[in-house]
Amino acid sequence: MNRLILVGNGFDLAHGLRTSYRDFISYYLAKVFDSFGDNGNRYEDPLIRIALKPGAFNLYIPQAYKVDVNSYLDDFITRHSNQFDIWISPFLTLTRANLAEKNWVDIEMDYFQCLRHCFKNSQPEREAIKILNHQLDFVKQELTAFLSEIETTQSDIPPDQDLLALFTQPILWDDISTTVQREDIDSGRFNSMYYMTSKVEASETMIVNFNYTNTLEKYFTAIEPQLPNTSLNYIHGRLSSKENEPIFGFGDEYDKTYIEFEAYNENSLFEHVKSFRYFLTNNNKDLLRFVGSDLFQVFILGHSCGLTDRTMLKSIFENENCRSIKIFHHNRRDGSNDYHEKTIELGRHFSDKGYMRKVIVDYHADNYMPQPLLKLPKSYYIKQIQKQYDL
Repeated sequence: MNRLILVGNGFDLAHGLRTSYRDFISYYLAKVFDSFGDNGNRYEDPLIRIALKPGAFNLYIPQAYKVDVNSYLDDFITRHSNQFDIWISPFLTLTRANLAEKNWVDIEMDYFQCLRHCFKNSQPEREAIKILNHQLDFVKQELTAFLSEIETTQSDIPPDQDLLALFTQPILWDDISTTVQREDIDSGRFNSMYYMTSKVEASETMIVNFNYTNTLEKYFTAIEPQLPNTSLNYIHGRLSSKENEPIFGFGDEYDKTYIEFEAYNENSLFEHVKSFRYFLTNNNKDLLRFVGSDLFQVFILGHSCGLTDRTMLKSIFENENCRSIKIFHHNRRDGSNDYHEKTIELGRHFSDKGYMRKVIVDYHADNYMPQPLLKLPKSYYIKQIQKQYDL
């Protein structure tokens, strides 16, 4: 029996890397105001435009805006709209609104929401789609620059031992007992008595990294001697890689609107659909070969399991070989955790809700994802923030 480990942005956050989309928006808007101050109170890019009105005086921008730059932009608009012509794209407007309302944001989902509005009288508006696609290209460029800067702030801290133990955890009978099928045993590829009486190592392990960063590399290096049949798959690409460039876009081809898009002869609607980007490397095929090769258990580490990756996640969770999905929840500082929210997100990827209830491992307080950041001195964390925001 094999194991598939899905690693998302929560893994980077656990190591003190401020790589969330919320952090990215703060970084981007800080760059806007830096350039605005340096260029005579003028700034323009595909998402935002600010220009001094004729006869108005230049404005001094205090460095304090970096503390909460999203709120500062609101205050700037309120206070200074009589001095400046201010234009903010609907894409950025939606992203900022979601950030203010939910305290988090999914830029890929926001892009798709905007794409839905690029229609008039039930026909796609080609120019509007072209502009929106150009805006997402710009966001991808800025995001790559943002994450590349963060990668350079990583220090040579060794792998966290608790996380390493999680990666190499044996397969437990309680995790798979509800989904073992008669044909698994009859086929000879699964000995139920052996699993019931032993702690069994996975035959093969694939770590699927949904991040663009290289935080996982030191763990992979440490795991290889213990689990030699282990591979690391950068499914969405890597920073600074020509052969495996970052993939950024939308990945829910089960969405009703997406299905409606396919009725139109307009290829630009699919410019940023992940499935068509996967054909540029063999990463997705390697993943499909792995899940098709034998029974497997899924570990979820720091991945939101949101709809922007629904097509891929559905092909994993509903694969006939999937026998267990184990969530390693995040313990929050207030004593709560995100296990319940994760199960809701997972549920959206299942057509067979009965099987969903069998395959998801029940909550256990011990199944949490360690937070290496909490074991580091506070001075390290403060230094990371200072580097990132140049404070």
